[in-house]
Amino acid sequence: MIGNLDNDPSDIPQLRSGDSIRFKRWHVIDYIWLDQAKEERFPVIASKQKWERCLVDRQVLDGTARIGFLYREEPDMTREGDKYPDSGWRIRADVHQLSDEEYSNPASDYIAIGKVLNKDDSWLHLIDAPVGSAYLRDPDTGEFEKTEFTAGDGDGDVS
Repeated sequence: MIGNLDNDPSDIPQLRSGDSIRFKRWHVIDYIWLDQAKEERFPVIASKQKWERCLVDRQVLDGTARIGFLYREEPDMTREGDKYPDSGWRIRADVHQLSDEEYSNPASDYIAIGKVLNKDDSWLHLIDAPVGSAYLRDPDTGEFEKTEFTAGDGDGDVS
């Protein structure tokens, strides 16, 4: 796809408003189509989805590890007054990229899905998967494969 910037990105000084940019559909979470027919052929992620919350390991957010495992459970973290609800997505770092300390003492954040997609969008095609879905990244291909997972008290079984 090709699009034109309508602003000056502050973190990429070599780009200017009006520049033509080539990108793939999954590189962008949301955009405005000038051609209504294209909007129907290439639907964007629902706006609410990118703002819904998820639980994600900090190593994914800081870029020290890629996503290795993700699953979707019944949303249970939304609190009264929250503007954006819990999506149910739980996103874990690739354990092969964690130190023993990180593996033994995991740290996570409850944040907008869009922030995770900005770091690693390799799972974007799975975002509409239903509650109960689980995916493990194949270390050889880098692709996510459906797996069985029983969530509960944190001692889920992956097979």
